[in-house]
Amino acid sequence: MDSFALGPWTWMILAAILFVLEVLSPGIFLMWFGVAAVITGILAFAFDISWQWQLVWFCLLSLAAVLLALNICEGIRSKLSARSSMSAPSSISASATTSSIRS
Repeated sequence: MDSFALGPWTWMILAAILFVLEVLSPGIFLMWFGVAAVITGILAFAFDISWQWQLVWFCLLSLAAVLLALNICEGIRSKLSARSSMSAPSSISASATTSSIRS
């Protein structure tokens, strides 16, 4: 008799808890673990997977989700830095003209 079992609903409840905690906390870190929990729950619904393999899937999906999040955030960060570097000369020239008017 298996005394410890993780079922599909356990993963869905964990995902809901992680999404609520994500709303209550700053940043977007817990969301990716929630996504991994949802996918693990869907896999557990679709296939009869033992709890050990469910944990393995959750760990692998969590790692993949966090790496994806890092990749997305890096892309956003590089786009923002490119925009700020393109707009920097105009702000410098605007401040230079205002300082020359004052003199």
